Amino acid sequence: MKNIIKKIAATAMAFTLLGAGTAVTKTIAPQFDNSITASAACSHTVGAGSAGEWKKYDTTHKGWLWGNWQWWYKQPVKCTKCGKVLWTNHKKEYWTTTTIYTEAGSYDVSDCYDVEYWTEY
Repeated sequence: MKNIIKKIAATAMAFTLLGAGTAVTKTIAPQFDNSITASAACSHTVGAGSAGEWKKYDTTHKGWLWGNWQWWYKQPVKCTKCGKVLWTNHKKEYWTTTTIYTEAGSYDVSDCYDVEYWTEY
């Protein structure tokens, strides 16, 4: 009888420690959390309002002084039911800036000359 109680207590303690370890790992170092988590089944749907705002996340300058610029944007697309990000749209714009000189002075003109789109699942 004592052995059965000891085994039940040991099993309960193991599950308690496992659960506490998962919570601590998710809080301290979420990138190293490899625990299994369950979620309710959702038949993901995409509809009006699924796509978020385009947000610039990087800018690269190519060339002398003004020259060419590359701007990177991303846009998350979420399930309308559960809110999970299903995929992310990316966009890269190529911009060039030219200085125009006139008798009245000079001014800069920026022009977007190419755009690339891709999707990350």
